[in-house]
Amino acid sequence: MKKYLKSILLPLLLVFSVFSSLGCGSNNIMDELVQDGRFKTLIQTLQISGLDQTLRNDGPFTVFAPTDSAFQAVGQETLDDLLNDSEKLTEVLKVHVVSGEFSSADLIDIAMTDGFLISLEGTQLNISYDGTTLSVNEVTIIDEDIDADNGVIHVINQVIL
Repeated sequence: MKKYLKSILLPLLLVFSVFSSLGCGSNNIMDELVQDGRFKTLIQTLQISGLDQTLRNDGPFTVFAPTDSAFQAVGQETLDDLLNDSEKLTEVLKVHVVSGEFSSADLIDIAMTDGFLISLEGTQLNISYDGTTLSVNEVTIIDEDIDADNGVIHVINQVIL
């Protein structure tokens, strides 16, 4: 038994610890947003609304994630209004989330068929592609396909209001 432990289990534990230290463990969408560093405001709003727990669940989900600068562009007054109205905040955030996992290739396919996705809030999200730029409701996707265990994140440069 000791020989088995040394020859099989110890190398497996070593491999596991190396992968864990390299950040190769499993991450849900919220973990990915936190690790990325561009989404402090989004994370704060998701926590206020309680949607952070949804995005930790199995999913799969596709998240169109506005950066901190996208939230700044909304203006402090509008942001304060959202932060003070949890129902409206939740509605706005749900517009940025779709049930199902849609990679950028999937989004291009949807755009080429004049298709759309339906957000968790129930809003129709029009997907467009001009040969170089992928957009959702005319908001540019600036970074694509950040994979998580429970879905995918696409970074957008504006908040979809």
